[in-house]
Parts: sequence; C-alpha cells; structure tokens
Amino acid sequence: MLNSTASYLALRAPESFARLCKTCRVALFDGPVATPFAKSTDPKVDLITVNWKALATRIVNDLAAPRFQLSTQPFVFEAEALCRTPWNSSSNMI
Repeated sequence: MLNSTASYLALRAPESFARLCKTCRVALFDGPVATPFAKSTDPKVDLITVNWKALATRIVNDLAAPRFQLSTQPFVFEAEALCRTPWNSSSNMI
C-alpha cells in the first residue's frame, strides 16, 4: 500500500484501517507514515524501508565526482523489511 493511501485511511477511517490490518497483512512500500492526528489504534504493518540518507549521499558524491572516477559497476541499495511493526511506533523510525 502506498503511504498516501495508508495515511488517508488512518485519518479518515481509522477503525476500518485497523480492521484491515488485523484481517490482512498490510505492507507499506514507502516506509513508515506519520499521522499525528490519527486515533491511537495500533495495527501491525509490514514496512519496506530504504536508507534514504545513504542513497542521497551516494547520488551527491556521484554527481560531484569527476567522470573518470565513477565506477562502471552498478551500485545496489537494498531495502529492509520490518515485519509486523506496530503502526504508531513505526513513524519514529524515519
């Protein structure tokens, strides 16, 4: 589920979102979502997170490096899966 959809459901229909998370496994592909005004249900979600700071640092370093210093090999950033993470505690991991 995209973060925009998850945020919308958590804010507009928190009971329905909590019920969805209890009956199905919900994965958030964009990492945790902060919903400060959502009611405090605490459904469990699966998060797929990327270390965005490391990714941004690599991009900036590649852009600043002279062309002859760039590697010809692809660089792979791996995502991390955090399974069955409480919804409310997940926003602290950003």
